[in-house]
Amino acid sequence: MRCVLITFLASLSLSAQVAIQPSGIVNAASYSTTVAPGSVAAVFGTFPVGAPSAAFTIPLPISLAQLSFQFGGGPLAPLFFVSPAQANIQVPWELMNQAQVLLTPIYASQSRAAQTVMLAKFAPGIFAMNRQGTGQGAIEDSSYRLVDPANAALAGNAIVSIYATGLGPVTNQPPSGSASPLNPLAFTTNQPEVTVGGIPAYVQFSGLAPGLVGVNQVNVLVPASAPAGDAVPVAISSNGALSNKVTMAVRRPDPDQRAAALLAQMTQDEKVQLIHGAIASYVPVARGGAGYVPGIPRLGIPNLYLADGSVGVGNAVGPATALPSSIASAAGWDLSEAYKYGQVIGAELRNYGINVNLGGNVNLVGREPRDGRTFETKGEDPILAGKIAAAHIRGVQDQHVIGGIKHYALNDQETGRFTADVQIDERSARETDLLAFEIGIKDSDVQSVMCAYNLVNRIYSCENAHLLTDILKGDWSFKGFVMSDWTATHSTVPAALAGLDQEQPDGRFFGSLAAAIASGQVPQSRLDDMVHRILRAMIETGVMDYPATISPVNTAADQAVAQESEEQGAVLLKNAGSQLPLQASSLKSIAVIGSHADIGVLSGGGSAQVTPTGGPALQEASPCPPCGPPIIWDPSSPLKAIRPMAPNAVVQFDAGVDPAAAAALAASSDVAIVFVSSWSSEGIDATDLSFGAQDALVSSVAAANRRTIVVLENGGARLMPWLNNVSAVLETWYPGQRGGQAIANLLFGAVNPSGKLPITFPASLADLPRPSIAVPPDQTTPFPVSYSEGLNVGYKWYQSRNLRPLFPFGFGLSYTTFSFSNLNVSDNSGSNVQVTLDLANTGSVAGAEVAQVYLQLPAATAEPRRLVAWRKVLLQPGDRQHVTLEIDGNDSSHPLSWWDPAANTWKMSPGDYVVYVGNSSDPANLVMAGTFHR
Repeated sequence: MRCVLITFLASLSLSAQVAIQPSGIVNAASYSTTVAPGSVAAVFGTFPVGAPSAAFTIPLPISLAQLSFQFGGGPLAPLFFVSPAQANIQVPWELMNQAQVLLTPIYASQSRAAQTVMLAKFAPGIFAMNRQGTGQGAIEDSSYRLVDPANAALAGNAIVSIYATGLGPVTNQPPSGSASPLNPLAFTTNQPEVTVGGIPAYVQFSGLAPGLVGVNQVNVLVPASAPAGDAVPVAISSNGALSNKVTMAVRRPDPDQRAAALLAQMTQDEKVQLIHGAIASYVPVARGGAGYVPGIPRLGIPNLYLADGSVGVGNAVGPATALPSSIASAAGWDLSEAYKYGQVIGAELRNYGINVNLGGNVNLVGREPRDGRTFETKGEDPILAGKIAAAHIRGVQDQHVIGGIKHYALNDQETGRFTADVQIDERSARETDLLAFEIGIKDSDVQSVMCAYNLVNRIYSCENAHLLTDILKGDWSFKGFVMSDWTATHSTVPAALAGLDQEQPDGRFFGSLAAAIASGQVPQSRLDDMVHRILRAMIETGVMDYPATISPVNTAADQAVAQESEEQGAVLLKNAGSQLPLQASSLKSIAVIGSHADIGVLSGGGSAQVTPTGGPALQEASPCPPCGPPIIWDPSSPLKAIRPMAPNAVVQFDAGVDPAAAAALAASSDVAIVFVSSWSSEGIDATDLSFGAQDALVSSVAAANRRTIVVLENGGARLMPWLNNVSAVLETWYPGQRGGQAIANLLFGAVNPSGKLPITFPASLADLPRPSIAVPPDQTTPFPVSYSEGLNVGYKWYQSRNLRPLFPFGFGLSYTTFSFSNLNVSDNSGSNVQVTLDLANTGSVAGAEVAQVYLQLPAATAEPRRLVAWRKVLLQPGDRQHVTLEIDGNDSSHPLSWWDPAANTWKMSPGDYVVYVGNSSDPANLVMAGTFHR
């Protein structure tokens, strides 16, 4: 097959003329007119070379049949092949930092007319098994066989090698024309993103294919949720540049047939055994965790061990990697990073023998920013939240752990969570909270959904047939099972008939389901469907075929992911006068103040609380004993990480208990770094959005030292009455157990902040849809919570009211500057719209920017402007990247549609659609890229 990658035959009549066609230099895989240095390119024209001639030795020659090609009076191109109509060359690595160059053909030592070649560091193309750059891709399995319909890849298990070109700079770069090295390998410096059937795939290796010239090899795990078919599309994105789409064959084992065969062998008692937990509430099980369902050994059905895992292994199962908060992962705006985040959770759950993850909190905090579980969520926008949740879940399920998504649905506050009755219209629900679930479920093929405690339109979520059956299992075709939140089941018959499949944590109601069937209240088919769904989930995720066994946690690798996730998700909110990054050489004294920065960083509480590897740095009593574990500081001291970053400075710490003492230290220091924190937890909402007494601390320090930097450790949006008096603010969320090092790297510029807010920070509580949280009259009576803001959640609320927030959704600063240019909207009048732009780093340091695309639907829809696409692009100083973003009308996010309750469907309305591009949702930062009509 490797010969196919570099041999392209062309049979045209011989001509004495030597000429390159206009726009005749293209990527040899994608046929794009932009090529990357180091890649394989095809040159089309007329060349008097007689019969085709190919190179049979490496290093490649720079002349074949008296024909050569020279770039800009500089390097000659290594040649693979020449024919009368086509030559295949390697674009020399030496051209890496050029945007365009002239290519001159030389025949018999005579130079002929040159043509312009467009260059980019990243111009990915996947080789195909034809000369159109489409159809069957050059993709091999681990046995070096073509992955085609006769040898399909198995989703969730197969590792395949994709052969491509143009993936950019590499380590251990070989000379132009020379074979790629085997030891050490040449890795791409930028990790590409690969999708199989639109589903992101985990990239195990990306680099130059050993022994070949100019050819990249990308090894990926075919996602478990990839669609099956003979021609499943495969694409690569590298630093914002998209490849051509090729296809490969994918097969999936049929879990329904296997589940049906097992179900046919089960007794009625065995069936009932699988539909409820087997422990009393909060009683530990053998492997720890939150719940346990005994298996059926005679049929090979394993035990189910359940544990929380929104930010790592929860429920005090054992020491595990304390990841940054889930909302920090969302602030990274990077699905590949989010996938790795989920992988760590899934892998460490398996290390403890846990095979069901109770993670995937996707409730939209934009409705209630005081929600105590904000840190577990993915933000206020349904598309961003759903896509990040799906990436987390795929990462979990690819480790052969049943993933979960929760709390279905509209569980947006902790106050009165057991009895809150959410009042909302159908359209608003479908386009906001339910849309986040729809995306998360469809894009991940998640196998369990946890129904919530609250009521929705006067019906408890776990016996709400409209939610569980009409929408989830009907409209969304969900094939997995629905489990209740712990003690959220309120009945036997109504819950079973509504679509609940498994009661947790015990069998208070479902333990008697057999009797309800015997009396005719529930049909046998409903029980069989419950069990089928649970069995199917075990089979689909590999829980049945790859049993979880207790093994050591991969501490070093997982903590590296934790640090990377924090560095990607921290958001620089203010940087007056370029106060950051700190210049160590100019600092003689640094004051570090507050929030136990001498020992660690704060984490969030509740069932998601992780016991960090190495043990907590500090534990304090929870102000909410029913909320669960004590307050934990993860063992990663910012103070200890800051000291080696400024070896010539005296770095002193003050606990921040006495504002006057802290101010005195600040006054005697070159710079003051104040750490402020706010604890959040399941079971309790914030009464306000302040930092309490720490606000006075910041004000005192800022008055003493104009170079005051504030580092936030918190679960969500907060007010900052001292903002105008400090020079810089860095939002680090709950930064995880490598947070101290990540914070130091960010403060001193070893890492350039690139996070963007996944939530809006309000300027005042008075600006919220509900300035006060609805409070229950007692512990048992349902009470109404009206979501009268409807579609206007988060940034859409502020725009609808012309309110200026403290910081808008999508906002985040950098140590460099960026520019957008050449914005264009390409419409094929179908379901797909492409937005293209050039993104340039106009500053002096490397950095990443998130290009955000917002869409305004036709006025008749009364839709608020919505986020529809984004891409995070890393650029070196002076670099420019051509970026393509797709708005796919058939995507699970329904970007071009609105929910029509009368027709009970998503509808695309006629009219003008306006596309905006920018780096936040702030209208002042958005530029109209174009329009299209439907």
